Amino acid sequence: MKEYFKQLLILYGALAVGQMIFAAVVWYLVNQSPADHVAGSDRSLFIPIVSALMLGAIFAGFAINRTRKAKAAEVKAPDTMQDYRSLVIIRCALIEGASLFSLVVTLITNDLLFMLYFAGAMLVFVMFRPKMEEYIEMYGFTEQEAAKIRQEMAN
Repeated sequence: MKEYFKQLLILYGALAVGQMIFAAVVWYLVNQSPADHVAGSDRSLFIPIVSALMLGAIFAGFAINRTRKAKAAEVKAPDTMQDYRSLVIIRCALIEGASLFSLVVTLITNDLLFMLYFAGAMLVFVMFRPKMEEYIEMYGFTEQEAAKIRQEMAN
């Protein structure tokens, strides 16, 4: 289990770092371009699109989280880690998609306002970080099972 959770954390970290690197490149490129490329009509077109996509992705991430938690009791013991891994990947993919879209819009419009959407997405992305305590709570392990899991993770 320790190895499985470690792989999940590595995957999560890679997704986070990839977004940060792309954001840094976008930031650099936008700051290198002359400010007269900013088109006001682009901003008014993209604000509702990016807002809707971001809110939709965040809402979907929390909804999937809630749905999976409600059905967690039905998951049999050997499959709990795989189920949790799927949940983490789905949540992160939703947020990452919206995050990357906001960065692409930043690049297209040359408007750093859309980096704020990226920052908000990253805050939610951090909230969705895989956590051992969330895993233990979600699948309703007994105190003995939870202690065994914590012990295994500590070694």
